[in-house]
Amino acid sequence: MVGVMGHVVMSRRCEPRSAVRSLTGKAVLQRCDWAVEADRVVREFRAGSTMDTSRLRNSLCWLFEQIALTAAAGATISRDRFHQACENLLFEQGEAAFNRMLLPVLEAVLELSPTAAEGTMPHPDFVSWMRALGMNSATVLCASEKARLRHPGDLSLHAMLHVMRDYHLAGAGVQPRS
Repeated sequence: MVGVMGHVVMSRRCEPRSAVRSLTGKAVLQRCDWAVEADRVVREFRAGSTMDTSRLRNSLCWLFEQIALTAAAGATISRDRFHQACENLLFEQGEAAFNRMLLPVLEAVLELSPTAAEGTMPHPDFVSWMRALGMNSATVLCASEKARLRHPGDLSLHAMLHVMRDYHLAGAGVQPRS
């Protein structure tokens, strides 16, 4: 079981960084905050790429919509309601719910991999993805090393999902499964 403080840390890792930066007293997130953040993540992840990144952008926006629906939110959602819905949807409902919510995003990420035809992503590309999400360098390095130890070759979709789940659980002080 994850404590209250752990849930706060995990759900804040889900909050759009642009909204966090621009909030300065604003107590709500708007759909446009997430769209701006989705654009930023895609741009940072595939800077200079000519590949179609619309599926990734759409999947990131879809994730927010699912969280907003869980919170029964309209065009805006309070930070507290966002955090509660994120906790409920991604953490309290268990691993299957977490996987169901993150799978479309990670499938879109994998589609942009140079080894997408093999259903894998090279570690350096996954590191770029984690950095685009806003993970700090130490966290990215730690997650990358753990992933490399468990999956010495390129990362499969399943392996990517485990790395992301471990990242969120580690933020809550929960020991991820090996």
